[in-house]
Formats: sequence, structure tokens, C-alpha cells
Amino acid sequence: MNINRLDLREPQRRSISITLADIESRLLQLRHVFHCPPTEGVLTRHSEPLPREQAHLVDDLISKIQAKMQILGDRLDLEPQQEPQLRSALAALVLANVSIEEIKPRYLRGYGAVDPATTEFLNAELPQLQSLLSELTGLLDRKGFVGRGHSKHEHSSSTK
Repeated sequence: MNINRLDLREPQRRSISITLADIESRLLQLRHVFHCPPTEGVLTRHSEPLPREQAHLVDDLISKIQAKMQILGDRLDLEPQQEPQLRSALAALVLANVSIEEIKPRYLRGYGAVDPATTEFLNAELPQLQSLLSELTGLLDRKGFVGRGHSKHEHSSSTK
């Protein structure tokens, strides 16, 4: 198929590609939620459920949006964006561990005095939670991404 490709500078192409890929990713997440509603967690409850009767309309519109994105991608010669699932999951786990650090009593004092019994409880429980998160991170991090610094040279050579 011979498509008349339009000219873009590489930074422009990259910007458009990243933006459209982000939009598509969000749409695919929406589609997934329609077909596989999220499960309730221990401290997470979902409200305002999506209207199931609209699932087919949502699917149709997402498909039309993807078709429009395909036209844009073809005409502008856009490359699909790579989403590294493992590295994204590991980054989320590292951030979760940092977030737990920030709710330890020494940091909660910024919101007012922390009850001594609460301090003792949190100081005992939060490190255990961090340890479990670290265990999960270690289980997933077979390639040793976490804790390994990447210089620009190291990163570019490791992706080849």
C-alpha cells in the first residue's frame, strides 16, 4: 500500500506518537475495565461503576478512535511506543516502598503529634510491609533493574 507520508521533524513525530499512544493506552484500560471490572481490595473500594449496558457502545467508539489513530500513524509514519511492563511494575513497587517510608511516624509528625501507641504499632508494621514489597520486587526483578544505576551509555547499550 503506497500512502503519501507527511513530513515531520523527529521530535514532532515522537511527541505525536507518545501522545497518541498514551491516549490509546488509557482507552484500552477503559475497555478492559468495562469487560473485567476491578476487584475490591482491602483498602480499595470502587464507586460509580461503569454502565454495563454501554459496553458495546464504548467498544465501538474505541475501535473508531483506534482506526483514526491508524490513519494518523500511517500518514505521519509513527512508530508504536514500547511499554515495558516489567520495568513499569518494578517502578511502581519501588514508589510504593518510598510511599510507605513517607507515612512512618517521624514524617506524620508534620500533620501533628502521633500517639505513642500508634507510633509503636506503625514502627513495627510498616517495615514488615516494606519487606514484603521488597520481596515481591526481588521476585520480579530477575534481571536486576532495581538499584542498578543506568548512565546514558549503559542504557543505550543495554537496549540493543
